Amino acid sequence: MDEELRVLLKNNYQFSLLEEEKLNTKGSRQAYAINTNIGKVVIKITHGDRSIEQVQKEVELLSNIEKRNLLCPSIIHANDNSLCIPYEDKFVYAYRYIEGNNPKPSDIFS
Repeated sequence: MDEELRVLLKNNYQFSLLEEEKLNTKGSRQAYAINTNIGKVVIKITHGDRSIEQVQKEVELLSNIEKRNLLCPSIIHANDNSLCIPYEDKFVYAYRYIEGNNPKPSDIFS
């Protein structure tokens, strides 16, 4: 994670970064698992071609699913209560990490 992103997170979220791990993603999207003072958090950085409206709809969907007590990542609002924050030509959002294994298609459809 570059220093500019670390500063952005420090200035926009209440948690403190303790340790980070880059997660495997497809395409130009980036994601990090971060140990923080509030537990494990995932930071996602969108593709550069995503609009703020698209990103907000996706994050709002997760937030609405959580409100209905279904298992999904719990969104962490930024200090200004926004769901995502601008970063270069992309957007960043954070949510609480859910422990578990990554299922493979053969595990799901067997």
